[in-house]
Amino acid sequence: MFRVLVVDDRPLFADGVRRIALNAGIAIEEPRYVSTQDFMPLQATAAFDTVVIGIASPGLDDGGLSALRSLGQAACAPPVLAVCTPCDSVYGIRLLRLGARSVVAAQAPEQEIATALSRTLAGRRYLSEALAEHLVAHVVSHRDGDGIRLRDAVACDAQLRIVQLIALGKPLDVICSTLRISADAAHAHRHDILRRTGLADEQELKRQAFEQRLIPDRRGRSPSQRRLPSAA
Repeated sequence: MFRVLVVDDRPLFADGVRRIALNAGIAIEEPRYVSTQDFMPLQATAAFDTVVIGIASPGLDDGGLSALRSLGQAACAPPVLAVCTPCDSVYGIRLLRLGARSVVAAQAPEQEIATALSRTLAGRRYLSEALAEHLVAHVVSHRDGDGIRLRDAVACDAQLRIVQLIALGKPLDVICSTLRISADAAHAHRHDILRRTGLADEQELKRQAFEQRLIPDRRGRSPSQRRLPSAA
């Protein structure tokens, strides 16, 4: 029988893990529950086969992230399954960097969560499909040290223009007004740009845009449209 420690601030979360394992035929003992505030890494290093950590806000330093960080720094720690929302793009990569063995979305179907738990108990990894795609894009974008070619990574000219406006520090309302798109469309484009490029946030996006000279000059011309002065 596998021994599972559940770290979360919702007591019913542990019951959900037990029910999912039972329905999937995974042989686990009654899960041990501990809140993120009471969690100590030594509680998990020897007595459990895996730790399931619930993370509500992977973009913030919430209790689940603190527990994952402390466990990732502990010696002989068991594998960690992070259950969070959202788990794709940069948030999931952050969890992996902090030491999670597997990452699955809290809203994933029960069978997917059971698969993630089973693979983690076996010492293997499980990544959600969206996170796996983003991770591949992140690795490919950084291959050979050539950096990320934003012009090739974005899906359309509108996304390239959004990159330029973000790099110039334009607020959301100005971007929407300039491109005549809704705020929802702008947010969707931004999310897709970060997913396609594998960049962590807008700061990295700005840096890459300036390094690759994608910013128009004061007359609105892109770098590719500028001409060098003729020799005297």
